Amino acid sequence: MPLLTCGLPTTAARGGLLPPQRICARRCSEAPAVPGRGDGYGADGAERFLRRQGRPPRHRSHGVPAKMCCKDNDHGERAQEQRASLGRMRQATSVPYSCAVSVISRTSEPSTGAPVLRGMRSRTSDLKEQFQTSLVGAIAAAAGCNISEPRIDNGVDVDIWHEISGAEEVLLRVQLKAVTNGWNAARTEISAKLHDIRYERMRNAWTIPHILVVMDLPTDPASWIWSRHPYTALRHCAYWVSLEGEPARTGKTITVSAPVTNVFDDVALCEIMARLRAGGRP
Repeated sequence: MPLLTCGLPTTAARGGLLPPQRICARRCSEAPAVPGRGDGYGADGAERFLRRQGRPPRHRSHGVPAKMCCKDNDHGERAQEQRASLGRMRQATSVPYSCAVSVISRTSEPSTGAPVLRGMRSRTSDLKEQFQTSLVGAIAAAAGCNISEPRIDNGVDVDIWHEISGAEEVLLRVQLKAVTNGWNAARTEISAKLHDIRYERMRNAWTIPHILVVMDLPTDPASWIWSRHPYTALRHCAYWVSLEGEPARTGKTITVSAPVTNVFDDVALCEIMARLRAGGRP
């Protein structure tokens, strides 16, 4: 079952669970209401759904089981108990994160009930690239970066510029790949294929550094984006890897992998830019 965690999308079983990257630490008073399941809106629908599934009821403000709500926890003496309870909840409900809500694809128009007519179904590859480029643009904006897209595709899809007052701007070149079935059996790496020419270009230590960003996408475009007040979720997630120093390989197509620990988000981008600004590599 697809899940959303505080705006961070993941997926729950397609051969295993993604290891948790972040646990919500927001206090109840700071967290917005959680969209529900059943009628599609409100925490009441989510609570009814969870009860039908035999899962613990969740706090109305952020979806954490009521007994673990931070209003009932001082985050000090009961911290160990809270972690143990969270572990039991994950095993009992197969939910890898707290604050989990169901993500439902919309296949009919709410006003008429007619099927949603999506365009350009024969251009799925181009739509994947457009979707991933939009995600990278949103991440760059959150990191305070500017982006540009080369007019001619020469193995670089996006240039990302990081500027701070009183210092020279830093440039990062990014190759994008979107896949729908790239995970290894242990779900520790996600793989994509590169043409040999582009692989050779990316494995060299150029003056301007390059990284590869691989995005995990659902097969059905209807599941790519999900919006209910107050959330918009993009599914599933993007991961980055630097190929500098990788060995030479033979073949027209080269398979490369990004580790699941390298989530590409605004913080990761700022960390990469900080290393480059200090004279390091990605």
